[in-house]
Amino acid sequence: MAWSTTLLWGSLALASALWLQQVAEHVREPYLDEVFHVRQAQAYCRGHWHIWDPKITTPPGLYLLPALAHLALHTSCRLTSLRLLNVVLNSIFLPWTLASILQRLHAPLGSTAATSDIAHTSLNIAFFPLLFFFSALFYTDTLSTVSVLVCYRASLRLGGGAAGSGLRRSASLFGLGLCAVALRQTNVVWVTVFVGGLDVVRCLTAEGGEEEEEEEGEEEGEGPGEWRWRGRWRRVVARSWARGALCYDPPAAEAGFTDYLLTSVSVALAALAKLPRVVAVLAPYLALMAVFAGFVVWNGGVVLGDRSNHMATLHLPQMLYLWPYLIFFSLPLVAPAMLNMLLSIIGSPRTRGRPPLAQLTTTTITTTLLTLLAIHYNTIIHPFIRADNRHYVFYVFRWFVLRHPLARYGAAPVYLLCARAALSARVLTGNDRPHPRPLRTSFILIWLLTTALALCTAPLVEPRYFILPWLLWRLHLPLPLPLLSSSSSGQQGQVQAAGTRRWMRMRMWMWTWMRMVERAPLWSETAWFALINALTGAVFLFRPFEWPLEKGRVQRFMW
Repeated sequence: MAWSTTLLWGSLALASALWLQQVAEHVREPYLDEVFHVRQAQAYCRGHWHIWDPKITTPPGLYLLPALAHLALHTSCRLTSLRLLNVVLNSIFLPWTLASILQRLHAPLGSTAATSDIAHTSLNIAFFPLLFFFSALFYTDTLSTVSVLVCYRASLRLGGGAAGSGLRRSASLFGLGLCAVALRQTNVVWVTVFVGGLDVVRCLTAEGGEEEEEEEGEEEGEGPGEWRWRGRWRRVVARSWARGALCYDPPAAEAGFTDYLLTSVSVALAALAKLPRVVAVLAPYLALMAVFAGFVVWNGGVVLGDRSNHMATLHLPQMLYLWPYLIFFSLPLVAPAMLNMLLSIIGSPRTRGRPPLAQLTTTTITTTLLTLLAIHYNTIIHPFIRADNRHYVFYVFRWFVLRHPLARYGAAPVYLLCARAALSARVLTGNDRPHPRPLRTSFILIWLLTTALALCTAPLVEPRYFILPWLLWRLHLPLPLPLLSSSSSGQQGQVQAAGTRRWMRMRMWMWTWMRMVERAPLWSETAWFALINALTGAVFLFRPFEWPLEKGRVQRFMW
């Protein structure tokens, strides 16, 4: 393990322990939703399995884990012990799970630098402000996030290709998916649609399909978005159906609206052509959906407990709020990409992956109109957002959405610009070389569909709901390409063998400097998260306040 990785891992563990210690010292009583969660967990620890707090809206998975640990290992169920569960998960188990997933997604890069970047990325994600903040509170988010990632890791490990439909695989994925759903209802979407959808894509890719290539005679250097409509559709339809394999899946950074349509058609036709194979791959996810449907019928709805404030409602602007969320938390990564995107838009030469001006104009006008319609007809301001000034989202809406009747419409260009930056997917490549593991259009389609299903039925805008969309998007961002080639290392070894100490020392300094530049985005992300965590943690701990109507009761600012 590199010294930088060891330093980061130790820093995460130390920061987590310090954060728990400070929260335990300053917040001695359960705070906000902890009141319900702690009370329910302690009831289970006492063996009162029949008790259920009607204020709780999620399944009992969070409370079963400490209760079972108490019964088997006689662990404590006091407040600090319950909070410690999330700290351990976030500082140890979550980084390990993330690193395992990243290894399978990016391991073909193959270099020691890639391994180091994988470790750094996994620790950065565990340091994500929402995850880190709630790791010291007894909330559902940490354990729920880990459960979905464990399902995803299992699907990658067990595979969805030729050997991916066995009984062991199906039983494992079904059991892990059931555990995830036992923690939060929306996890059924992330397991069945996201994990299952990517399993299908890998299955169709493994069936021998190759990405559609450019025809001879077409203009060299033009990306997939430049091909003529009729020829492209005919080739994609014919090859996807004939091969039963995904034949069109361009890198997301080069894809336009037409490419997303063509990729959807290719996936659908290939899946129909290999329907028995696809059904076998989806078997555990279909079984999980059936069990969840049975729960909904038995429960009379998706939500447990307090349904008055959590009724499922169509809320399309949730997908608009997603993009500033992604960009804000990943600002050190996407800032160069946003600048390059603006320069490419105003520049005259057309570059690879940039759609034609007519297509760009049509897409921009269409998406702007759809955005304005969603804002006008479907913006929902939940009563909690108007009344609860303990959450940062209260101030975001107060300052940027509710300040003026037209303010919400003025945010439309911001949403679209942030969406384009997030979907460009070139934020970590560091140069113009083709990346060996680019973000594919099929992933974006499945990720968007899953995110929409998970968010667009929630009337409340809650930053914690966006944790999984951000995390899974971040996991699939390309790692930095090495600035140093393998030949550089060989030359350095030859110089060392020659015994020229001065030149060897200079080469070593050059190598160290290049690695620092290469990993600058990751270190910038670490520093950005550290700053946000320090500020939000200090405000939470050291800036309490009281409501005039509830004198003597301490309130705190939080996400």
